[in-house]
Formats: sequence, structure tokens, C-alpha cells
Amino acid sequence: MASLSLVILAICFHLIGLNKASEGLRYRAKSVEATEEQKQEYKSEIRLVVSQSDTLTFLGLISALTSVICLFVSYRKKEKVLRSVPVALLGFYVLLLFVMV
Repeated sequence: MASLSLVILAICFHLIGLNKASEGLRYRAKSVEATEEQKQEYKSEIRLVVSQSDTLTFLGLISALTSVICLFVSYRKKEKVLRSVPVALLGFYVLLLFVMV
């Protein structure tokens, strides 16, 4: 159960991180046509959003790795649980890592 919760959390973190990265790209596009004063504001906003995106993506990766550890421990203890759902979601997470914003 912990591995399922962690992999869902990893997917959520990663999706929110992708959303933040997309937001940063929108600010970057706006800064191209902005005045110098607005460009400075956009640059600080871009730094903040990119930092948030990196943090969320890192948290997603940590959650996914922790989920793998939980699955391994569950396998070693020979617990009678359905592991196919967390494994499938981990596969989806791995595919999600290749998504570009």
C-alpha cells in the first residue's frame, strides 16, 4: 500500500513540476517583448518558478525511488499483495520522465 501511495505522489509531484516549468516558459516568452523594467520582474519570477519546478521534480524522483524500495521489501517478505498496479504506475512515471514541456 505504501508503494502505491508513493508512486501516485511521485506522479503528482512530477506533473505539478511540469506545470511549473511550463509557467516558467510562458514568463520567458513574455519577457522577450517586455520593457527592461518588466524583464527584470520576469527574470526573478522565472528563477522562482524554475526553482519550484526543479524541487517538485526532485521530490517526485525521491518518492518513486522510495516506492521501488517498498516494492522490493514487500517482495522479499513474500507479502501477498497485488504488485502489478504500483509497477504499472512506476512504468508510467518512467515514461513521464521523458515528457518535454
